[in-house]
Amino acid sequence: MENPVVSKIIELLEERCKDAFSGLTGKIKLCCIKRKLKKGISNEILLMYGNKTFYNDWDHFLVEYDVICNIINNCCDESVFNYKSKSQTINYYMHLFVENYPQHSSHYYEISVILQRYFEAIYRALNKSDNAETRVVCNAVKELAQGLSYELQDIKSKLEQIDGKVDTLVGRQNHTSTRFLFDEYRKYLLCLYPQYSADEYLERKIYSKDEQDVQLNALDVLLREKSVLVLGEAGYGKTYESVTLLQKACTNENMHTLIPIFIPLQEYGLLYSDIIGGIKYKINYFCDGRADEFIEEKLKEGKCVLIFDGVDDIAQEIDQKNSMQNLVILPHSIATIISLLQRVLTVIMENWAQKRSIFLLH
Repeated sequence: MENPVVSKIIELLEERCKDAFSGLTGKIKLCCIKRKLKKGISNEILLMYGNKTFYNDWDHFLVEYDVICNIINNCCDESVFNYKSKSQTINYYMHLFVENYPQHSSHYYEISVILQRYFEAIYRALNKSDNAETRVVCNAVKELAQGLSYELQDIKSKLEQIDGKVDTLVGRQNHTSTRFLFDEYRKYLLCLYPQYSADEYLERKIYSKDEQDVQLNALDVLLREKSVLVLGEAGYGKTYESVTLLQKACTNENMHTLIPIFIPLQEYGLLYSDIIGGIKYKINYFCDGRADEFIEEKLKEGKCVLIFDGVDDIAQEIDQKNSMQNLVILPHSIATIISLLQRVLTVIMENWAQKRSIFLLH
């Protein structure tokens, strides 16, 4: 039976490497590459993941959106107007898959591994080719495979450092009817929101509104003050600071008992209609048991770190107002950070901010 993903890859090679696969000799070479691809994908992916609950949906997604070929084409196309960084392109499709199939969120790490193995299989199939056109594709998939491999190893290493503490916490929960998959959840977050590289974003400095001469650490203030408001104009790095904080919340040993939840508020009104609904939407698939009760219990205990990015990104003005009202009634015991444009600081948020720490980005 023909593998549709393999067929897409072969079509890409025929299009990008016309000289390499022209004539009878070229067609024979292409058949050999196709055979190697099938064997590699069968051994490295189908045998290991073919029986997983998420695999059919992931395979269908790869074909429907031509994911692998689009990533390779982007990697090979270095024109100023079309090129996006490798990580940016991969993250786009990973986010899109999770949006389309939220029930598979807990398998995000494994899905990233599968994508990395596809690139490895393509590299091995092309590696012995001595044609300049195929070498371009070969080098591109090698970089993609290595980049994903380093990223996944880094995530695994970070998680191993806190595994003992997480196991202890899960052990304490065994008497309850709900088990939370901490390890899978942190892997999911670290894959979905990787740390920005230094060449993609400029580092911004963060200061207290009251003491603008002292540079601060957002995580330290959040743990101490519980609630933080980050203000800054467009492009000042509010999302960067939010994602950086999420990374620290996933890997910092002082936060191993807390559940970090990152909510881009551009989803508000589209994927959920209130803040509590958004929190449940984000972690529901990592709860084995009564998810609603577990989430409500953790919110009451103040065991969550809530990171809301971009109140100003909410499309409808009425939804923006509703979201702000939702935010201000959250218990003060919950560690909460909210980022928004300074000019969107309405009366509602000003009342909330009077009792909270305010950060300014410069």
